[in-house]
Parts: sequence; structure tokens; C-alpha cells
Amino acid sequence: MRRLGPGEATRVDAPTAATGAPPAVEKRARRGRRSVDAALLVVLPWLPLLSGEGAFRVVGSIAFVLTAGMLLLCLRDHRLSAETRVPALGFLVLLPIGAVFSSALDFQAARQVLQLLLIALALRLAPSLRFGALARQMTTGLCLLLCAVALVLNLYGGVEIYANPNGYGVASVCWAAVLLRFNVAPYRSWRVLRAVVWLLLPALLALASESRSSLAAVGLMAVWIGVFVLIKASWLRVTVTLSTFVLSIVAILILAAGSTFDSPDIIPTVGDKSGLSGRNIIWASVLAAIDANGFRGFGLGSLPGGLLENHYEGLSAHNGFLQILYQFGAVGLLVLLGICIALLIAMARRQDGGVSAGILLAALVHELFEVVITQNHFGAGLLLWIIIAVQTPVRSLGMRPIRAWRGPAMDATERRSKSRVRCTVRARA
Repeated sequence: MRRLGPGEATRVDAPTAATGAPPAVEKRARRGRRSVDAALLVVLPWLPLLSGEGAFRVVGSIAFVLTAGMLLLCLRDHRLSAETRVPALGFLVLLPIGAVFSSALDFQAARQVLQLLLIALALRLAPSLRFGALARQMTTGLCLLLCAVALVLNLYGGVEIYANPNGYGVASVCWAAVLLRFNVAPYRSWRVLRAVVWLLLPALLALASESRSSLAAVGLMAVWIGVFVLIKASWLRVTVTLSTFVLSIVAILILAAGSTFDSPDIIPTVGDKSGLSGRNIIWASVLAAIDANGFRGFGLGSLPGGLLENHYEGLSAHNGFLQILYQFGAVGLLVLLGICIALLIAMARRQDGGVSAGILLAALVHELFEVVITQNHFGAGLLLWIIIAVQTPVRSLGMRPIRAWRGPAMDATERRSKSRVRCTVRARA
């Protein structure tokens, strides 16, 4: 047996400076972390089925439990991202606000507490997730397969995945976001054309579901990538993104404030595709109730369906922002708007051709007509939060990453000195 030379045992067994563990142990730990991240990525496409019917709901529930468990495993490794720290903290701030307004902790309130905790956890962890090309390819294939199956079932019937056709539209937005993240964002050329190709199947599903908000959200993703191609200045991209979001919020609030609340019966307007399908009546009732309550919320888990003569107890506000206003009051709505603005600024500054900003903006515009970020379609909402926050895996796709800032420029003497140091270190190794 060959005798170890001086320093060889030290190189093999010496602990790393970062973790204090031997290199072999650290390598196994990194491999384990990547395996958990890859498994989490493959589970994500199944989350929208949590709002489905029968066996589909069971599959979605299993995916939800696995996702929550793997997020907790990631938390054990203390992999927290500073990029989304403020938005994650904002969701935690909503908890005491809602608890103050709650009269009792019922099932709906307890479920919303769990949802807000998971959203905060997902936002902190998602940017630090790492996975390989195989996981990305499997996730892409699953999204295409599920999208095709949902389209066939929605068109030809036989088995219904969702009792409400809008569920197909919500799922199409989620699968479109995944396809964009892993098949458009890593590339620097032909991004708009790639987006149109990859979004074709989700757009067909949204069209078949007759969900106009979902179709608009899928289209907005592609449009926003085209907008970012035209705008070169980072500050202008941030300004345009924030302006679009603020104008959308203002337009909906004006529409809700201008609606009349003469009759609480929304049945005649449900399904009317020429209008808002009764949403304006619900919005007007929420604003009237909040105004009468001094702009204080009604607590965690509360739903505005009871305002309509108690005929629609389980009915949501069909607007995520107004539902937060109903539950957490004006303070809670301001916190949510701050979360959205902080995320929009962070996503607009990413060097991924506007994919992150497009997905987030599309999800927020879609939220003006549905409730996805909490409660109603929470499986889909959790998927969206993770996909929005996760960074584009440029290196895992075998492509050259975008050059990052490397500190102040060095003169020729400093560069030669650092080069000599690196050569000396390699020679000693």
C-alpha cells in the first residue's frame, strides 16, 4: 500500500471552511440537497390538482404534502435567500393583523395560517433551489402531459378534473409559468418566439375553459417578454412593470366602486361572458362592508359570500386583493401591495429577459378576477410563488451564465498578482 505523502491526509480529511465538514461529507450533502430540490421540482406540476375533484384532489393533496415536507427539508439546511426576504416577512406580518380581527380560530382561519406560513417559506427558499437538466426536462414533460390531458377532458368530457371550468384556466396559468421558466428564460435569443411556442398549449387550455382572465394572463406573459426585449434600461423596465400593476389595481377599484349593490342576487349574471359574471356585485358588497366596518377586516379565513343574504356562504371575493382587504382590512391590503411592489422590483431587475417579471405580473393581473394566492386555489398559488421566486437555472442547462458583477475593476498589476497566486495554489495542490 502506498504511503501517504506529507499533507495528503490533510487534503482528504480537512474540514471545509464553510461548513466544518470533510469534503467527502460536504459533497454527499450537496448531492442530497440537489436531489431534494429536483424532487420538489418534479412534484410542482401536480399542485393545481389540489382544487380538483375525486381522485385528482387526492393526487393534488399528496403533491401538496410532499411539497410542504421538502420545503421543510430545505429549511433544515438554512438555505434562505435575501432576494425575497422582505416579501416573505410581509406575509408573516399578515398573521397578527388577521388574528386581531378574528373572533375565533376556526378551520378556515387555521388553514389560512398554514397557507401564509408556506408562502413565506417558499419565497425565502425558492431562489436558492438548485437542480439539474434532467429535473427540468421531467417537469417540462409533466406540464405538457397534464395540460394536454386537461384539454382533452375539458373538450370531450367523460371525466371532470374541476367542478368549476375556471379551474382549468387557473391550471393553465400555472403550467404556462413553469414552461416559461425552464424553456424560455435561459435563452438569450428568440425569446418571444420561444414563448409563443411553449405557451400555445396552455393558451388553448385557457381558451377551452372560457376563463378570460386566465387567457389574458397567459397572453400577458408572452407580451411582457416582448416588452422587455424593446426596453433596455433597467430603471425603465421597473417603472413600466410597476405602472402596469398600479393601473390595473386602480382600474378594478374604480370598477368596483362604480358598481351598484341594489340586489344581492348574482345568479342571473353568473356565466354571462359579456360582463363580469357577477364579480362586480361581490366587489361592491365587499367595499360596502369594509366601509361600514371602519376599514377594519373581518379576520382570518372569513369569506364575503355571507354578505349576499347568506345564500353564498363559501363564495370568495373573486379578487385576491379585495379578499385580503375583507379579511385583513386596509392595513393588510397595504402590506400585500407592498409585498407585490417589492417582488415586482426584484423580478424586473433579474437578467432573464422579463420572464420573472412577466410571470409575476400575469399572476397578479389574474388575481384581480380570481383568488389563487391564498385559500381557493392554494395548490396553484403555491406553485406560482415557487416558480416566480426560483432563479433561472442557466448553469444547469449547460449554457454560459450571464456575467455577474465582480467588484471594482483591477489594474494590470493587480491582475498579474492574483494570477500568480492562483498558479501557486494549483502547483501546491
